[in-house]
Amino acid sequence: MFRRPALLLAAVLAIGQAPAADPAERGLLVDLGGVPDAARVEALKHSDGTDWWLEAGEVLLLVGNTARLRQSVPAQLVLREVDNIRPDRLAVRPRGCIDHRQPLAGRDLLLVGDKWDLVNRPVSFAPAGLDAGQINPHLGLPEFVPVERNSVLARLHRFDRPEGLPPADPAVAHIAGKVDGRRWFETVSQLASWDRSSYSNGLPQARAWIAARFAEAGLRTSEPVFEPPLTPPPPLPLANVIGHARGYAAPDEWVIIGAHYDSRNQNLYSPENTPGADDNASGCAGVIEAARVLSRYRPRRTVLFICYAGEEQGLHGSTAHARALQESGDIGKVKAMLNMDMIGWVGDATLGVNICTRPQSAAGATELLDTLADAMATYAPELQVVTSSVVPSCCCSDHVPYLDRQRPAVHSIHRGGTAYPYYHTSNDTPANLGPYAQAVGEGIVRGNVAALVQLAGYDLLYAADFED
Repeated sequence: MFRRPALLLAAVLAIGQAPAADPAERGLLVDLGGVPDAARVEALKHSDGTDWWLEAGEVLLLVGNTARLRQSVPAQLVLREVDNIRPDRLAVRPRGCIDHRQPLAGRDLLLVGDKWDLVNRPVSFAPAGLDAGQINPHLGLPEFVPVERNSVLARLHRFDRPEGLPPADPAVAHIAGKVDGRRWFETVSQLASWDRSSYSNGLPQARAWIAARFAEAGLRTSEPVFEPPLTPPPPLPLANVIGHARGYAAPDEWVIIGAHYDSRNQNLYSPENTPGADDNASGCAGVIEAARVLSRYRPRRTVLFICYAGEEQGLHGSTAHARALQESGDIGKVKAMLNMDMIGWVGDATLGVNICTRPQSAAGATELLDTLADAMATYAPELQVVTSSVVPSCCCSDHVPYLDRQRPAVHSIHRGGTAYPYYHTSNDTPANLGPYAQAVGEGIVRGNVAALVQLAGYDLLYAADFED
């Protein structure tokens, strides 16, 4: 019944892609990796021939007269030309957990990001199951988010610290240095040995194992059950796993470090062949590793270590937790939320992390992003690329329900994001995470632990704590 409209849309996209009101423009994609500082980035934005620009993390898109741009931009920085740019239809399309997308002509895909694509929005926008502009419940956003010219979509964090990073705190460095990439990877492998789909019999086994690890770390554990509004309903109850470390000085101020432990493959409802090593055994293993490292120290603020269920069908576990806090009157106790989702892969030897939050979502969210980005750069120097972004398209994972309730929350994902070749497939296995898995996973967990130590106020109790 959808075939005829789809064919009509294909015809519209194939014919008349450049109406008079929507002329195509061209630009150069510039590599910012070799650019020394923010002043040079600003100079590039005003290169001869530039009409407008977009800064997107490791790259800068300069749109205008490409012949003049090639004369003013150093050749070694030019990656490629980008054509068919339609400013009137320019948009970000968030990526992650979307099964029914609006068809998009290949030439309308302009740039692939970690969690989003820069695209020309289709002329006729009517995605399957959604009216134009309607919010996708999993994303919390429309499928296409408009982009303004001369704006920053993501930025290399070093450009925001022209005078250098804050000096490292020896106590924070000592605690964060206890993160063990080999142990983290063993945890990833154990979690990936179970099918953890919301529709799998293996999910409760993984949940019990996570709870046991939290208990071993000396945490008070709970497994609150929730009922997700899913059709068909899961065969077994879904539950989050929470490890609770009470703060000794400010017990009613909470910091959350979380990740989802459920998984999926190409079929959202498949109960089998769902190892989910990167998505998201890697993040849940990071939460467990943080609990192990911090078990010998006391936090001034209360810390909640949470592995959520039901993320893949719509952030149901984190939504259930945030809603329960709101209903109990405790949501205001959440002072910060750190979310790790997909932290175990990188496509080459350049290790990196992208950290994001949303603008105007919560007081303190941007400050929290800077705290985490500084921690990554200071205490995990093996992460050569630390990118941060404050954009509406920071979506699709368990930080969103807290942002929606005006609590500061940030999301960590490895460099390359959902470009991971085995994303949402039955081949998302530990073996396919590649040769850099332990290094990138350890670095991202160490950065999160360093930020958590500062946010929660973990103390070194004795001088002996500095001894191994």
